[in-house]
Amino acid sequence: MQWSLSQTGSSVTGQASASTASGAVTFTAAVTGTISGSDLTWTMEIRAGGISALPDCSATIKGSASIAANAMTGSYSGTTTCNEAFTDGHISLTKQ
Repeated sequence: MQWSLSQTGSSVTGQASASTASGAVTFTAAVTGTISGSDLTWTMEIRAGGISALPDCSATIKGSASIAANAMTGSYSGTTTCNEAFTDGHISLTKQ
């Protein structure tokens, strides 16, 4: 998974995408969020057409993460228009 974010004050905006080991894109999304201290609260919006395998589906994922110098770790949950809601997801990203 790759996130590309910009920060203005406490607001964060950007894009996220994920791909398979062979490089096939599995989803693309818009990310917005707010930073308070070393905590990021974020929302990821995947519009219809953004999920390769499910082009008619959309999803909203909400999460929080703790930010360190070059990494962030946290949890998330979400809903989709095609499947059941999901909870207890975990994320760990390292700055490249």
